Amino acid sequence: MSASTTAPSAKIWSILGKNLKANTAAELEPFLGELKELEGVEEVHLGGNSLGVEACEAIAEVLKTKKSLKVSSELCFSAITAHC
Repeated sequence: MSASTTAPSAKIWSILGKNLKANTAAELEPFLGELKELEGVEEVHLGGNSLGVEACEAIAEVLKTKKSLKVSSELCFSAITAHC
């Protein structure tokens, strides 16, 4: 599975439709590493995946550092599974 998640404009980070099943930060590390290094990201797309609490917390920690973030579409409860 490819970890490349950026759009040609490099302002969009997306795991949309990758059908990931990630419960932990470690399971998302290839994708999180790219997000961490992406400067000027404005959009984040997460739909079409099953993300557990720890995985979502890891994404949130990275997103806290992104000052140019404008759109987080596909961030909906159907993209996040509750493991509690």
